[in-house]
Amino acid sequence: SSASTGRVSSATLRASSAHVRISSLTVEGAFNIWGAAISVSSWSTVSLTSASAWSGDAIRLDGSSMTLVTGSTAAVFAQGTYALKLTASSSNTITGCVVSSGAHVGDGSHDNNIAASTFTASGVNPALEVLGSSNAVDGVYALNTLNYGAYVTGGYNLFRQSRFEGR
Repeated sequence: SSASTGRVSSATLRASSAHVRISSLTVEGAFNIWGAAISVSSWSTVSLTSASAWSGDAIRLDGSSMTLVTGSTAAVFAQGTYALKLTASSSNTITGCVVSSGAHVGDGSHDNNIAASTFTASGVNPALEVLGSSNAVDGVYALNTLNYGAYVTGGYNLFRQSRFEGR
């Protein structure tokens, strides 16, 4: 399946209700997306999905809890936006994902589990930025060819069997 829009929008696919399942979907936002290519609420699943955006985030969890993002890819092309962004989100699981142009776990985001995923960036954003607290990062590889591989300011985060490289 493929979803796209020909006009400027804040989200190509926005699931504001809980318990939504998105699977095997391709969302290509190109220049049209200024908010997020995919935005999901709580108790939802995003699996085997590919999302890209030019000037917005590719996959965004905003105030989400108990959401699973698995086996998916996310990419953005403009500096200063994130391929994966969690804002005030808690108890979500990100696993088996490939994220280009960085991931952001913002202030107020806690108890999230990020595992077995690869994060890359080559600009101002770190490959993985964790500002929230009490998150677990396990089996992650993060590489930024121009900046930090990982940037962490939140407290009580757990990092296991992960590798971070920056230049």
